[in-house]
Amino acid sequence: MCDTPSWLDQWPTVKAFGPSIITGSVTALMASLAYVISKSQREIAANKYNLDLFEKRYPIYEEFNKKFSYINNYKNYFPTSIRADIVENKNLIIKCSRMFSDINMFCAFLVEAPDQYKSAVNLKSEIRESISKNAVFFSDPGLLERQICEMEKKLNQPGENAASISLKLRNLVNFRDNFEKNLEVYNEKNKKIKLQDEEIEKNEKKIIFCFSKIYENMEGQLNISHNPYQKRNFYFSNCDFIFIFIIFSLCELFVFLVIMK
Repeated sequence: MCDTPSWLDQWPTVKAFGPSIITGSVTALMASLAYVISKSQREIAANKYNLDLFEKRYPIYEEFNKKFSYINNYKNYFPTSIRADIVENKNLIIKCSRMFSDINMFCAFLVEAPDQYKSAVNLKSEIRESISKNAVFFSDPGLLERQICEMEKKLNQPGENAASISLKLRNLVNFRDNFEKNLEVYNEKNKKIKLQDEEIEKNEKKIIFCFSKIYENMEGQLNISHNPYQKRNFYFSNCDFIFIFIIFSLCELFVFLVIMK
């Protein structure tokens, strides 16, 4: 007795490729679902990491803000106490540079700024001290001649320390003979003093700038959602639903035809 040919025998192409197409479609669908699930898991992990980082960063930001928030009130004036505060809270600044990104350069400058200022002030004081003794002669050249005359009179008076007066007189005469050269040196050193003043001013402006950038970056990195993960609706477009419906309809049709074979 011969078997009754099935409906699929009349469609050899469907019989040959139908199962493979359906299997491939179902596999692709399952892979898509797996991708959506893995993506959601990655988002959950990333948001948990951000929340953990927020919880570690925020106390450091609060402490930093407590120590240095007054700086925001000084836009055109530099508070002299700021350098002492930087030195006192050096470890806090270093901790901020390690916990927050994109502020290492600004924190490094703040840590070094007090020493740079101290070096500039010391150099300025040394230069000023080296020219202060004879500075009065450049503002009043006649004073030099008057002192030379006084020393010459004292040198001829009895009871005076001739050796000391003679030494002072020689120094004054030597200074007068090289007055133009000494004036040039005096002017050059005054220029160096002005340069140090400019360096100090730049140091002050850069300190304020670094604090503003640190605040900007820290506050930006703390700006995360308080709800690290919100449950998604399982989203598909209308086309996706139609595609899924067709795939499963074909699967059911194929199974039905095989059973009714």
